[in-house]
Formats: sequence, C-alpha cells, structure tokens
Amino acid sequence: MLLVSAGVNLSIPAVMGRVIDYATTMNPAALGIPTQYLPALVSGGIIAGAAASFGRTYLMRAASERIAIGLRKRLFGSILDNEIAFFDANRTGELVNRLANDVDVVGKSVTRNMADGLRTGVQSIVGVSMMAYISPKVRMTDGSVLNC
Repeated sequence: MLLVSAGVNLSIPAVMGRVIDYATTMNPAALGIPTQYLPALVSGGIIAGAAASFGRTYLMRAASERIAIGLRKRLFGSILDNEIAFFDANRTGELVNRLANDVDVVGKSVTRNMADGLRTGVQSIVGVSMMAYISPKVRMTDGSVLNC
C-alpha cells in the first residue's frame, strides 16, 4: 500500500505536466492516451492512492495497538511478579497510570517513526526512479552529464 500511495503521489506532477503540454499544444500525442480516458484515469489513480493511503494508515494504527497491548501485558505481568514491599514503596495508582500512559507513548512513537521512515525511504526510491525514467540524462553542476 505504501508503494501504491507513493507512486500515485509522485506521478501526479508528471501527469499534470502532460496535461499542460496537451493544453498548450492541443496535440493528443502529448498525453500518450486518448483524451476521453484522461478524467477516468486521473480520478482512478487518485482514488487508488487515497485507498492505499487509508489502508496504510489503518494497518499501522492496528500494529500500534497490538504493540501497546503486548507491552501492557508484559509490563503488568512484571509488576505483579514483584514482592509486597514493592507495592508498599510505590503507590498502585501511580504504577497503573504510568503503565497506561508510557505504553501508549512508546507504541505510538515506534510505529509512527517506523511508518515515517518507511514512507520517506520508499518515496525517495520511487522519486529517484521516476526522475531517471523521465530524464535519463542529468546535467551535473560542473557541466558533465550523468547517464542513468
């Protein structure tokens, strides 16, 4: 789902560039497809990207909740394994409050950072691949040409 949403998000500028080329030249060859299919193709792509983005978000949130549940169970079990003296020194309400809050923070930060890192990595790979596809020759700042 991440690949689909990244591909759609990064292909929108290329598609819009072709539409602008067509609008300025009125040459149907600039689009690469018959003009009557353009609205359906663009709409379908945007809907597919939105569905993929929704699915990715839903699955990451579900993973975050599962991680939090697992952490809570393990931490609660380890708290219960302590001796009575531990509960005399620490208030039970404070332990439960910290357990609930800290587990949520850890679960959300792990999955959010992982999701952001994966999204950034995939978008970088897809973006560089699309640049290499669109323009196989890249002019460097020193004037040399890099062939992809």
